[in-house]
Amino acid sequence: RSAVTFQCVMTKVDKLKGDALIASMNKTREALAKHPAAYPELILTSSEKGDGIETLRAIIAGID
Repeated sequence: RSAVTFQCVMTKVDKLKGDALIASMNKTREALAKHPAAYPELILTSSEKGDGIETLRAIIAGID
């Protein structure tokens, strides 16, 4: 409601496989589409495998 921008970070993406991950991402995108202040890009991470961590760090480092 206050239109503060935000970006969604999906964690533990290594726990979902194939269609389950795609379904979860689609559901999340649908929910985010209702919020004009949301960044449309999803950040997918897995701390166990290290996936997406560097991308997340770079995005955080670029925040003013």
